Amino acid sequence: MTGYNTWLTGPREAGHVDGPEEFHLVIVDNGRSEVLASEFRDVLRCIRCGACMNTCPAYRHIGGHGYGSIYPGPIGAVISPLLGGL
Repeated sequence: MTGYNTWLTGPREAGHVDGPEEFHLVIVDNGRSEVLASEFRDVLRCIRCGACMNTCPAYRHIGGHGYGSIYPGPIGAVISPLLGGL
């Protein structure tokens, strides 16, 4: 599980004073369905834990900014072109 967790509870129940009156959930695909249908589907299993960055010699020398993407490290080199449409 990643460090980014969000618990969604929906709208407040009748009689409760706390919580939102309405609840809207927007799910954005961002090209992930196309990646899922491709031979690169395994990259979608990445939970962004950073373990691959700790063992990557290129990342150790150039750092995350050298990848030019919001996904740094070895997984970023694979997933960025797939999700970015390159």
